[in-house]
Amino acid sequence: MIEVLSSPAGSLLATWFTFDNAGNAAWIEGVGQIAGNRVSIPAMVVRGGRFPPRFDASAIEHSLWGTLTFVFSDCSHATVDWTSSDPGFTALGTMHLEPLTRVAGTRCP
Repeated sequence: MIEVLSSPAGSLLATWFTFDNAGNAAWIEGVGQIAGNRVSIPAMVVRGGRFPPRFDASAIEHSLWGTLTFVFSDCSHATVDWTSSDPGFTALGTMHLEPLTRVAGTRCP
C-alpha cells in the first residue's frame, strides 16, 4: 500500500503487509522523499501486535528491516526493489506493481 503524503510535502508512505520466510505475518513500513520518479525508503518491520482485546501498544516493536526503492514508469506501473538486513526475509528482490483500485473521481494524468 503506498500513499503520497501532503505532510511532509513530497513524501511517500509505504506499508507492506506480507510474511517472513517462516510464514509469520509481517508489516514492513516507512516514509521516504520523492525524487522525480524514484523513492528510497528506510523500512522498519513491526512485530508484537495482538488482536483486541489482547492488544498491548507497549508490546509493539519496530526494528530496522532494510530499504525499499520504488521507481515509477507512469502512474499505473512501478517496480520496487528491496534489500533486507533481517535474516527472516529474502535479502534481495524486485516486484512489478500495478494499482488494484483508484480513488473515486481521480484519474491517471
